[in-house]
Amino acid sequence: MLRLCTYLCLATPLFFVIGCGPSGPTTQPVSGTVTVGGTPLANASVTFTPKTPDGTLETAGGTTDDSGKYTLYTGVQGKPGAMAGVYVVKVAEGMDEAASEAGYMSDEGGAQGGADTSADPGAPAGSKIPADFSVEVEVKSGNNTINVEIP
Repeated sequence: MLRLCTYLCLATPLFFVIGCGPSGPTTQPVSGTVTVGGTPLANASVTFTPKTPDGTLETAGGTTDDSGKYTLYTGVQGKPGAMAGVYVVKVAEGMDEAASEAGYMSDEGGAQGGADTSADPGAPAGSKIPADFSVEVEVKSGNNTINVEIP
C-alpha cells in the first residue's frame, strides 16, 4: 500500500505537466478584405478549406464586417488564424454575427462546426457571388493578408 501511494505521489505531477502544453493547432494570423467588383462585401462567410483534405490541415473561417474585412479562426475553440498550407477559399453571402459564431465555433468540431461542407448548394438567387467562385491561396508562416477579389 505504501509503495502504491509513493508511485501515485510521484506520477501525479507528470499528469499536470503533460496537460499544460498549448492547445490546438499552430496557426498563422490571416486577415483580409473581400470585394465584389471592387466593392467591399459585408456580412459574408469566408471559408478556407484545405486543398488536399489529408487530415494535416483544419478548415478555417470568418465573417466579413461592414467594410468587407475578415479575420480567420480555426477549430472548436476558435483559435485565431489558419494553419500554414494551401486552401480553397469560398465566400457565401448573408452571414450575420450570431450565425457565424454558431457555425464556426460550435462544439460539433472543426472551424465549420456541424456544417456539412461536402456539398456546395451554389449561390442563392440574387447573389453577387458566382455559384462556382473559389480561389486557391497559400497561408504562410507569419502574418498573412489575403484579399479575396470576386469579379
